[in-house]
Amino acid sequence: MIETDDLQQQAVMAGIYEVKAGNVEKGKAMMLPVFEDMLAQGAEAVIFGCTEIPVALAEQNMNSPKLCLDSLEILAKCCVEWSYEAEHTALAS
Repeated sequence: MIETDDLQQQAVMAGIYEVKAGNVEKGKAMMLPVFEDMLAQGAEAVIFGCTEIPVALAEQNMNSPKLCLDSLEILAKCCVEWSYEAEHTALAS
C-alpha cells in the first residue's frame, strides 16, 4: 500500500476545497499530479476516498477505471447487490 505524504495530502485537500467552491479545473490541477505520482510509485489503483475526487478526476476515471477506485460508487454497488440478495432471499422463503 502506498500512502500520500504530507505535501501530497495538502495538495489533495486543497483540490477538494477548490472542487467544493466550484473550481473543478483548479481542483483537478492540484490532485492530478498526486494521482499520477501514486501510479508512478507502483500503485495498482488509487482510492478516491472523497466525493470531490471523482468529480475532479472524472477523465482519469473514465479512461482508466481499473486505476480509479471510487469509494462511494463501490459502496453504492454493494448496497444494491445486498438489497437484491435480501429481496431474493425473502421471495424464496
